[in-house]
Amino acid sequence: MTKWQFVSLESIVPLLEECAMHPYPPAAGGRALFLAAREEGELSGAAGLEVRDDVGYLRSLAVREGRRGRGLGRHLVERITAVAWAEGCRRLVLHTLRPEYFAGLGFVPLEGDETDGWQGPDACREAVRLYRAIDPPLKWGPDGLLPVAVQDAESGELLMLAYANREAILRTLETGEAHFFSRSRRRLWRKGETSGNVLRVERAACDCDGDTLLLAVRPAGPACHTGERSCFHNRLWGETTPSLNRTLLELWRTVEARREAPREDSYTTSLLRRGEDAVLKKVGEEAGEVIIAAKNDAPGEIAWEVADLLYHLLVLLAAKGMQPGEVAAELVRRRKPAQ
Repeated sequence: MTKWQFVSLESIVPLLEECAMHPYPPAAGGRALFLAAREEGELSGAAGLEVRDDVGYLRSLAVREGRRGRGLGRHLVERITAVAWAEGCRRLVLHTLRPEYFAGLGFVPLEGDETDGWQGPDACREAVRLYRAIDPPLKWGPDGLLPVAVQDAESGELLMLAYANREAILRTLETGEAHFFSRSRRRLWRKGETSGNVLRVERAACDCDGDTLLLAVRPAGPACHTGERSCFHNRLWGETTPSLNRTLLELWRTVEARREAPREDSYTTSLLRRGEDAVLKKVGEEAGEVIIAAKNDAPGEIAWEVADLLYHLLVLLAAKGMQPGEVAAELVRRRKPAQ
């Protein structure tokens, strides 16, 4: 797992020199942030962001040899772009001799004689000047805060609503765990700092106006202090319709838990211990029973047998060391674009 951390320029100089980069301090009037990536405790990549006015300059992007083919460079650029956004930048500018490295990341050429204020040694004639517009920029409230909606990255369920200031967003980007600002205690706080129910952030987005943030997370436990999975558990009106997506996700988590921590009283544990052939036999049996139920034209029986089949298919994925997301990715790949 990649660990992210804001560091000093001095701490990444050896990596920059190893990658033939030229470390240098920010220009007069600017400030710099350096983000490092560590894998298995080793510094594997780093990138610097220099901020002047409302423009961010990407520099000192370095990835250790052997890590480049694993997408670390792309992840660094995405993180630095998010940092620039949190810093209030309207665009991110870079100079590069390898513009192909930034394909698909939203960068376009800086046209003509447009000045970008670049003062570093990489501004040579051969370098291609690229920029990425950051739109919409963040719009902080009068109190310097933004509302942050939090949803489950897998099920899409809304878990909680909190507020964040600039420091909380930067800490979230650095640690990968959701940080917020408490309006009552007037201090920064990390979700789960006392309960252990941290929120690992998978991705972030802002709304069309730039005044609300959305975090998609993998929760380590209940998001609500009451012990409920979601803070939005007090129904006011309307009936709750069971969600197949959420139900299958919860079922998968149970199956996965039985695989990782077997229980003697668990049918799932027993089936997994009997081996792949036993799991395959059950999948075949349940598929046949779905067909019989459908031929009998009995909706209740069909629902029962389809539920059995779906459960045993999840057990099969667990037995093969796979994830449901692999099936979802294949379904997305097959989906035809709307005409």
